[in-house]
Amino acid sequence: MADQEFQGQQQMSDAAAHCLIQASPHQAIFQGPFHSQETYAESSVKNVSPVRLLINIKVSEPLYLRSSPRCFILKPGEKMTIHFTHQPFVMIPGETYDRHQVLYLVIVVNELGTGAHLADVKKAKELKNLANESGIEWYLCRMRIGFQFTDEDQQAADQQYQQQQQYADQQGVQV
Repeated sequence: MADQEFQGQQQMSDAAAHCLIQASPHQAIFQGPFHSQETYAESSVKNVSPVRLLINIKVSEPLYLRSSPRCFILKPGEKMTIHFTHQPFVMIPGETYDRHQVLYLVIVVNELGTGAHLADVKKAKELKNLANESGIEWYLCRMRIGFQFTDEDQQAADQQYQQQQQYADQQGVQV
């Protein structure tokens, strides 16, 4: 019976050519300084399809980046604000940080009825587990992460580099 909740996926087989959700902004921008505190960004996700969607958010750098919520159901036309938190880190000069991404994994879900948001959150986690166990294919939509580093970040990076250089000199190692 639970498999029936995914019947809408067949109706959307041609939808893989485009994303079923719309994120605004398309890039989550974190404002520095990053070396001493958590930083935050948010994005709105809207269901632009005619069916309910189960959305599971994955991040490319889970040690540094997390989202809230991580798994939820969106009705057609409904919007959800996603809050992102990035752990403190010292920037590496020359690093582009291109690998930092948010992945929206999307499955079309048959109509589940109207329930409280809390019930939908519990249902979303159950459906995510069912989808993974059943081997159902997720649609993938990506969002880039951007960083606006400050002079303070550059100073922290320079200081860390100098400390590493001094330690290497003491150990007789070249950096």
